[in-house]
Amino acid sequence: MTTTIHPDDIAVDNFAAAMKLKLAAARDKGRSGWDNKDLRSTGEHLAQQLIIHLSKANAGTFEDIANFAMMLHQRGEDPALLKTQFDWYARVLAQTVLNKVADKWLEELTEKAGAA
Repeated sequence: MTTTIHPDDIAVDNFAAAMKLKLAAARDKGRSGWDNKDLRSTGEHLAQQLIIHLSKANAGTFEDIANFAMMLHQRGEDPALLKTQFDWYARVLAQTVLNKVADKWLEELTEKAGAA
């Protein structure tokens, strides 16, 4: 009887190996502490980093996102933490866009007033 390994299992094993390489590289840079629940802000920071990495498009982005998700999961963080951080970033982004639009509008008004 032959045992066939399901492609899902192979994919997870391959992805986990890539995640481990990214974690080792981060440790080599001195990054640590995600597993220390005594650091109260770490859960929020990890959720923020996951969200920030969603907009990156460099090699290793998938592994970074997965590693942040793993850290949050292993810390037992409430998934609501991710939503809270996402909502905060969405508000910041919206405010930034509104400020840029308002600045451009004011610039155009000033130019028109100067030309009149």
